[in-house]
Amino acid sequence: MKKILVTASVMVLGASGAWALGTEAGTSISNGASLSYDVGSTTQTVDTTADDVFVVDKKIDMRLVTDESSHLDVLPGDADKVRTFTFENEGNANQYFKFHGSDLAQNEKPDYAAPEDKEDTGESVDAIEVRCQKPDGTWEGWSGSDITVQVNKDATIDCELRADIPASVTNNNAVMNVELLATAVTDSSGDTDESENKTVDDTQSGPVLDVVFADGFDDGTLGDGSAANGVGDSGTPDGKDAARGGYILQRPILSVVKTSCVTIDPVNGTAHPKRIPGAMIRYVLDIKNTGSSNASGITVTDTIQNTAAMDYAGISTAYDNVRTDTGASACECGISKPDGGTGTEVDNSGASPDVKFENISVAAPVAPATENHTCVSFDIPIL
Repeated sequence: MKKILVTASVMVLGASGAWALGTEAGTSISNGASLSYDVGSTTQTVDTTADDVFVVDKKIDMRLVTDESSHLDVLPGDADKVRTFTFENEGNANQYFKFHGSDLAQNEKPDYAAPEDKEDTGESVDAIEVRCQKPDGTWEGWSGSDITVQVNKDATIDCELRADIPASVTNNNAVMNVELLATAVTDSSGDTDESENKTVDDTQSGPVLDVVFADGFDDGTLGDGSAANGVGDSGTPDGKDAARGGYILQRPILSVVKTSCVTIDPVNGTAHPKRIPGAMIRYVLDIKNTGSSNASGITVTDTIQNTAAMDYAGISTAYDNVRTDTGASACECGISKPDGGTGTEVDNSGASPDVKFENISVAAPVAPATENHTCVSFDIPIL
């Protein structure tokens, strides 16, 4: 009677264990089988064993997302305006990634949900620079539009893209979208992209490490072992992922109109005053904002002409007024003027004295209004 016993054993060599996203690339797994059998009551020994050895292949997977949900408000000439991103290495090996920042073409969209997914209007940002965290948590970059960083398996890092807004971009509500692209590379130089070298069939017969691109398969969740497919990603496994953000020009557009009226004269009083000697003239300055952002810190200076006819020494500062309203009639000359306001500074040192209003603000109009007004005024008698 023959009894046959086959035993098998599995040995994991090198790095061992499983991580959140799988066994580490390069881990050697050895599976050995030995054979023994009995003939009658005598055990027969077989000297040979059957061994199978393979290594765990490298899976390159990643996820890059923007941290914001809307465009950043900017002004012409703004410098170093930052957009932030989160990147996760979802592969099974520590991996070098090159991060590249770029300006997007007209009509390209960011990764924001509607209605914030505004298309690029064709203007460009300047001086794009990128920086990312290193494994020790310190930052690397701000030296150009490219930076290469090693990211540990399962690790999440922060990246930032900053850009300057050209002073020449003055079109209100101009949208400038940008993209951060992450590419798996072979080393710290960032010069060579990783190449996918997986075989068509699983024919590995030794310690040969294949590289498999797993990006492009995602459910949109960080930490799920899959890659992101935002607007900026191709959707095809290629060892790359991209995320997009943007800027929108929001600026005040100001204008000022000066009008006058007579409030009282020594003959008619306030009933039907005329512009005769001794009458009080009220000057009103209407500062209008038709832009998309608030304006503050405004200084308005009124230089009084014809000083021989105007009693600038009698300028009334008791009726300094700042009135904010909407609509074209906000700054009618005959409006009542409450005491208080910003205060005027009267400079009598020159031939043409100045009346100055400082620290004026004009809010942006709120739809459906298309303009907003702040009014300042002062009184001066006719000689």
